[in-house]
Amino acid sequence: MMKDTMLFKKTYGCLMGGAIGDAMGGPVEGLHYKEIQKRHGKVMELLPYPAENPAWDRGTAPGSYTDDTHLKHIVCQAVIRTGGVPTADDIARQFIEYYHTAPPIGRGGENPKAFMREFYWRSIYREPR
Repeated sequence: MMKDTMLFKKTYGCLMGGAIGDAMGGPVEGLHYKEIQKRHGKVMELLPYPAENPAWDRGTAPGSYTDDTHLKHIVCQAVIRTGGVPTADDIARQFIEYYHTAPPIGRGGENPKAFMREFYWRSIYREPR
């Protein structure tokens, strides 16, 4: 069974570690390290997202991850689909598919099209090679 393989366990650990890191860094994203120290000291736990930042439509509770984790999972889907190393076209197709088929996300059931719009249009209208 695939879940019993070392490759699966390592990959799963990397994906979960990335989501945890994203959830830890999200609430302090964009802040200078001195401002982070002033507000929180050393960040050693999951923090709530600041109320003044309404952009976090996936939740403001400690442990909520950002669009970075969603994007990483979309790229992983392209890797799985191609059975190896996806091309730029493969990744673009995955973004386009996700844009059209993703279930609602976040506390209010927001459509992922809001955060995906930029990636969607870049996937369709890329510069010629």
